[in-house]
Amino acid sequence: MAYLGALALLFSYAESMLPRFAPFFRLGLSNVAVLSSLSLDFPLFLALCVVKSASSSLVSGTLFSPFFIVSIAQSVVSGSFMFALPRIFGNRISVYGISVSGAAVSSAVQVFLCSLYLGSGTFVFFGPMLVFSVFSGFSTAFVCSALKIRDGGLSPAGGSPLVEPQKTECGTFARSVLLLPVVFFLSVIVFSTDRISLLVSVFAVAAALQKMSGRRFLFVPHFAMWVFVFLSSVFVPDGKVVFRIWKFSVTDGALLLAAEKCVRLSSSICLSRFASSVPLPKNSVVSLSIAHFHAMTARFESGGMKGRNFVERLRFVVNG
Repeated sequence: MAYLGALALLFSYAESMLPRFAPFFRLGLSNVAVLSSLSLDFPLFLALCVVKSASSSLVSGTLFSPFFIVSIAQSVVSGSFMFALPRIFGNRISVYGISVSGAAVSSAVQVFLCSLYLGSGTFVFFGPMLVFSVFSGFSTAFVCSALKIRDGGLSPAGGSPLVEPQKTECGTFARSVLLLPVVFFLSVIVFSTDRISLLVSVFAVAAALQKMSGRRFLFVPHFAMWVFVFLSSVFVPDGKVVFRIWKFSVTDGALLLAAEKCVRLSSSICLSRFASSVPLPKNSVVSLSIAHFHAMTARFESGGMKGRNFVERLRFVVNG
């Protein structure tokens, strides 16, 4: 299970190296691990979907943010949908049909859940995301077919583990117990207050905690998220009209609400990235997934792979 979770992280990492056509539109190559595991029993398959989301959120630093809820929900729902398709249609549906259908369901779940927080304006993105899901699903199925993952991806090349479980030190556990309540307390403040001054203060503290953890504050991802939130929220009428853009009116209430949502999300991401520096028990599935992932990325970036194309490098990591 840890190895499969690491495969999902590896494909997500490899995807980050590819050019992105537009913000918020991802190929979702981590689903290669899901497509390669459709023969698993459903409880194990469902556990893989959960481990994939938890590991990815921990690495990306979104575990204590609303993005984690969206991630795990779309992973479980779309994964369950893909799991059911071959059992309903048998050989009449190919891996491409399964992948495209799963990508479409994932898009629908993401837009619906985002609309609960950002408002109905989010549905304007559903059409483009649905069209893009055809391309992303086809691309994911192509990579899955090209790699021909050995044994359905159930074990590393050669059958031996990439990393061995290790014992968790008492000091590490104590640090986790002390720091995680701080993150939880600040998270409660972030999502229970509408005072912009308090939100900005918590954001400053969260950014400082992230800096203390050794993880850099990257402005560009936050700015891209702010643009998305503003476009989803700012045109919903609320209060006095400040100015107009074409046929749309922008009100002072909508501006304030959009600003609050931006600060909340950025604060939760900073807190999540700080929390990701808190060591987990080293023999847990998530910790082992991340350890396997680091071993895989080392192979992916090894000197012998320079000059090889994208699929060849992934095939080397997966199949040796």
